[in-house]
Amino acid sequence: MIFLKGVELPVSTLVIVIIALAVLLSILAILYVVWNPGVSLVSLEAARSNACNLLVGAQCNIPLTSVITKNFDADKDGTVGSATDTLLALCTNYYDISDSTNCKRDICKCPEEWL
Repeated sequence: MIFLKGVELPVSTLVIVIIALAVLLSILAILYVVWNPGVSLVSLEAARSNACNLLVGAQCNIPLTSVITKNFDADKDGTVGSATDTLLALCTNYYDISDSTNCKRDICKCPEEWL
């Protein structure tokens, strides 16, 4: 019978392999949390542009509370896409404009004759 002497792994090698696996799993977990393809968030500028395009498409003749910003937390309540994430909330919370007319004119660039 042939015995393979000295083939076993030293304890230090096993410890290094376990630490390497733990680091790899940690990196994968961080990447999954940071880059989650199931959630699509847009930037402030994209949210403003999308909401203003809807408003201008209606000739600025609809209430700002009826224009919902999609995939953006306009009211800063921690939930994205809720019924309170409106263009008025976006103007109030991100541009410090709480008046509908000023929001339409200054943020969405609605023409004066539409206001």
